Amino acid sequence: MERKYRLLKNYQFENLIVNGKFVSNRDFFLYYCYRDDLGTIRIGITVPKKLVKKAFARNKIKRQIRSMLIDVEKNWAINIVLIVRKNYLNNDYTNNKVSLTNLLGKIPLKEKKEIK
Repeated sequence: MERKYRLLKNYQFENLIVNGKFVSNRDFFLYYCYRDDLGTIRIGITVPKKLVKKAFARNKIKRQIRSMLIDVEKNWAINIVLIVRKNYLNNDYTNNKVSLTNLLGKIPLKEKKEIK
């Protein structure tokens, strides 16, 4: 996933979590907010330090999730923050990918909300 498709700054994460809506399942929390400019999806991935202690393990999980998200259409005008939950560690890659795909399907694409 290219750098322009990622949320990187702390204020971007906080703004989205405070002002956005969320959906969740047993593996992920997903906060989202619609954008005005078309054709861009921006994703931020968080793995809590309380869940996984070592940085290399957290980074491995983030890389796995980015590879799961490659199939996502890039023409959505949306910001997403994805937070990993504890049950993610109990499943294998394919089950986690199915869970993430189902979660992305829960996002309603009809309503629009501006991000501040």
